[in-house]
This record gives sequence, structure tokens and C-alpha cells, in this order.
Amino acid sequence: MRKFKLGAKKKSEPREDKKKSKKLIGYFVMAIMILSVAGIVGNYGDAEEVEIINDIKFIQENNLWKVKLDGQYMYFNFLPNQVEDISIDDSSKFLLKQKAFQFTYSPDEELVQDIAVAQFNVMRNLQDIRKIQFITGLTKENSYGLQIITCNQTTPNMPVIEFRQANETKLYSENGCIIGEAFTSHDFARLKDKLLYVVYDVI
Repeated sequence: MRKFKLGAKKKSEPREDKKKSKKLIGYFVMAIMILSVAGIVGNYGDAEEVEIINDIKFIQENNLWKVKLDGQYMYFNFLPNQVEDISIDDSSKFLLKQKAFQFTYSPDEELVQDIAVAQFNVMRNLQDIRKIQFITGLTKENSYGLQIITCNQTTPNMPVIEFRQANETKLYSENGCIIGEAFTSHDFARLKDKLLYVVYDVI
């Protein structure tokens, strides 16, 4: 009888171990579920980053700043206060109020791709929202089939806007031609935003 009882005890031990293991697994699964739910709730509870500048609301979205101007949403790389240091003269501000422009740049610039992207984004926003007309070209003969446009072709009703690479980032005018200069690809993105902010009277 003793042997039987001892044998019975030995058989019951694995069952108790299994019960303990099941409980531990259950607690582990519950802990994961609780933490997961907490994480989800936390993510939904995160507030969007908003900046109010000059009574205009800027909302950060996918590393860009979204703002509603003229009844439509536009996206900027930088806030207005992040491009304040880019100088612009009064003559350029006046010329940027026109309804048509000629855009150009030299195909020989080292940062030609960054210049082209900045120029394209300026033109797209002006055309899509302000319905501003423009023609594009390059400052010299090229293999792209684009016409030659230089500052010599600027007119009061259709100024030329030329982007150039330089040691300083700024916007200024020469004989009715608007010249935008920047030093790096980062600065050309800032230059683009500065120009658009001026056009839309944000700054």
C-alpha cells in the first residue's frame, strides 16, 4: 500500500507542474495584451504638433508643416520663423505680386537637381492655388529643348525668377529680375519656403 501511495504522489507532481506552467503562460499572455492595449491607447492619445504663427495654424504631418492658405492646404519644409534670416528686398516683394513669371536657372550649377526641385515646388504651388501663369527655361543652350531665359528678358508684368548657387542665402532683385541664391540643398528648400511665404503674405 505504501508503494502504491508513493507511486500516486509521483504521478501527481507532473500535473501540478503543468498547472503552474499554464498559469505562468496565462499571466504572460495577459501582460502582453495589457501592454499592447496601453501602447495603442498611448499612440492614439498623442497630440499632433501645432504651431500658431501670425494667427495662422501650422500642423506637422510627415515631417512637413501643413497650413491652409487661400482655402487650400499647402506643405512647407520650414516654419516662417525658420526662414526669417533669409533677406528679401522691397523690390522683390513687389515683383512677387505679379500674376505671371519666367523661371530659369543655369544647367551648369553643381546643385542643379536641388535647384530644379525648389523651382518646381514654387511653380506648382503658385499655379495650383493662385493660378499664376509661368514659362520655364534655362540660362543657356541645353539638351533638354528648353528655351533660353535670362534676367535680360524680365518685364514689369512677367518678371524672371532665377535660382543660383552662392555663398549666402537671400532673395533680391536686379533690374526687375528676382534672384534667389542659396548655398546648400537645405538652403534651397528654405529659399523656396521663404518665397512662397512672401507671395501668400504669411511673412
